[in-house]
Amino acid sequence: MNSNKTPHTLSDKQLSFLLAMLVAIMPFAIDTYLPAMTDVANDLGSSVHLVEKSLSTYLLGAAVGQLIGGSLSDLKGRKPICLIGLCIFILTSVIITQVTQVEWLIGMRMLQGMGAGMATVIVPAMVRDRYVGVQAAQMFATIGIIIMIAPAIAPMFGAVIHDFLGWQAIFGFLLIYGLALLVSMWRFLPSNTPQRTPGEAFWSGVFSRYRSVLKTREAMGFLLLQGFCFSCMFVFLTESTWVYKNYYGLSNKQYALAFMFNIVAMASFNRLTAYRLKKGAQPHKILLSGLAVQFTTGLILAIWCLIALPPFPVMVFLVFLVMTTIGAQGLLVPSNQAIYMSYFSREAGSANAVLGAGMQMIAFGIGWLTTEMHHITDGKITVMPLMMFASTLSAIAAIGLLSRNAFKAQRSQ
Repeated sequence: MNSNKTPHTLSDKQLSFLLAMLVAIMPFAIDTYLPAMTDVANDLGSSVHLVEKSLSTYLLGAAVGQLIGGSLSDLKGRKPICLIGLCIFILTSVIITQVTQVEWLIGMRMLQGMGAGMATVIVPAMVRDRYVGVQAAQMFATIGIIIMIAPAIAPMFGAVIHDFLGWQAIFGFLLIYGLALLVSMWRFLPSNTPQRTPGEAFWSGVFSRYRSVLKTREAMGFLLLQGFCFSCMFVFLTESTWVYKNYYGLSNKQYALAFMFNIVAMASFNRLTAYRLKKGAQPHKILLSGLAVQFTTGLILAIWCLIALPPFPVMVFLVFLVMTTIGAQGLLVPSNQAIYMSYFSREAGSANAVLGAGMQMIAFGIGWLTTEMHHITDGKITVMPLMMFASTLSAIAAIGLLSRNAFKAQRSQ
């Protein structure tokens, strides 16, 4: 990796830790909240179905925030955009602790997601500013390994906070975490030189960068792949509370433990990715192996749940299939992100904004559709495995239609 020090004399490992703590705001803002959704609905006099939509609106807000922040970070610098996003996140966290209506919760969660999106969009762009190819993939893998701690502990942490202090205290924790990030990023985050052509009008610079990114056909295939693979995981996030707690009767802490298995699998695959990259494997090959894992386990899970719903004693096998399907993200995301970002240099911030926003918008759509399917089918647990598998099939179709030439070129090298 690049051995150069940043203006704040951060090493590669220190920079990866700092960026990982910033990105971790996303899983913390989603996963700490999951065990409390039933009680949030009761407290606000609403349905779980409606409270679940606050997850989707959070992603919608994150998508908008990334689109706003991405190009601005190219033109104005990474650091100021990150700090503005964190300020929005902190302010909305304060408001959420006081809401008494589900409509306010949904609206503030969207604004909270927008702030988080503006803050985190700079991370892959900063990696692209400093690293390329395998080195970039290694950096993404290192950040990914650190990030895995957040979703591993978040549900259990959220359950403990909820049990002792109530669900509002979860957003109090997010407020404190946001404040800690604001201070850390202001003090340690390196500044960059904005990539702006002399004489270039501001808004024409914004739109020209986005236009350049969207016209890159092969890269769009990798964008869609990441969006649908993330949607596979988001379907689980949307439905797992209902399946594990309502159908199988798990407690908050048992649910958090079952959830943690997914993160253990993801972290293990992520570590395998880092090892294979270090041994000289190409990101394209690792990406294909991740798709193969997600397709195989997702297919088995979907068929099994269609034939016969697994009873409680063999629920452990269902958890294994789910954790392997979701864990494949550890193979897919670092490799896919490095491949996608390799298409862009001058527009790194804009390119990552399109990737992040596209990913969040796809997940928002799939998540919203999943909650509607849940409502239409009166909560059948087959909704979760079928929507997860449909997301994987969509990812394979996208990469086959738009980006197959990238794999042909890689094989010919």
